[in-house]
Amino acid sequence: MIATERLNDTFYISEILKQQVFMSSRVARELPKIDIGGTMFYLDLRLNEFREIENFANRINLDEFYETVKGEYKLWFDKGTKNLFLGSPEEFVINTKAVEVTLPSQ
Repeated sequence: MIATERLNDTFYISEILKQQVFMSSRVARELPKIDIGGTMFYLDLRLNEFREIENFANRINLDEFYETVKGEYKLWFDKGTKNLFLGSPEEFVINTKAVEVTLPSQ
C-alpha cells in the first residue's frame, strides 16, 4: 500500500511538471493597453494595477479609483507626473495638467 501511494505521488508530480512545461511554452498573455491622459498604460487585473508601458516603475493601483453612484470608477490623473493627482479639489480645478479619468463598471 505504501508503494502505491508513492507511485501515485510520483505520477501526480510528473503531471504537474508536464503542465509547467506546457504553460512555459505558451505565448505570454497580452495585456490590454489603455490611454490615460495621453500616457499609455497596461491594465493588469492580476496585479490590480495600471503599469505605464514606457516606464514599468510607474504604477497606479486600481484601489485608488473610487466608485460613483452610477457605478463608474474615477480618479484624478496628473499628466505632468503621469500618475495620481495629489492636490486638493481647489488645486485640481485650476491645474491644466490634471484630468479626471473615468472607467466604466465591470
